[in-house]
Amino acid sequence: MSRPVLVVVVSAVLLLALLVLTGSNHLSDRVFVPTEVVVLTGVAAHGEMIPLPTYADDTLATEDECQWTVGVNTVYYPNSGALFKGITCTTGDPHPRSVSVVLAMQMSSDHYGSANYMIIATRTEPASSVSERSWGEVKAGYR
Repeated sequence: MSRPVLVVVVSAVLLLALLVLTGSNHLSDRVFVPTEVVVLTGVAAHGEMIPLPTYADDTLATEDECQWTVGVNTVYYPNSGALFKGITCTTGDPHPRSVSVVLAMQMSSDHYGSANYMIIATRTEPASSVSERSWGEVKAGYR
């Protein structure tokens, strides 16, 4: 599926979900409508920042338009006999999109790895009030 088609399909699905979840019966009930959704995935090493996605018109998404998630990709476990304490994979220190992947060891120094990330940017704009009629009234006009 090409990128423009994928963006349109994802936008349509999100709009439908928004309408169902809000129980909107009037066209003017919607405050904001997603106009474009961009998804970026990749791998970031410990200390790197997750990049912001770019919209189809080549504008960079803002951090406020984005949601992201990370998961462990690779952590190097040394065969040193030290006891394994735990793995953490987070974002937010020192910057909200900074990746941290740490393998904590007991009585040994910590080791670092990399993380898979997925960042989703959603561009929205205010919905236009085209009608004060309900969906039922609009449909009845075409029967």
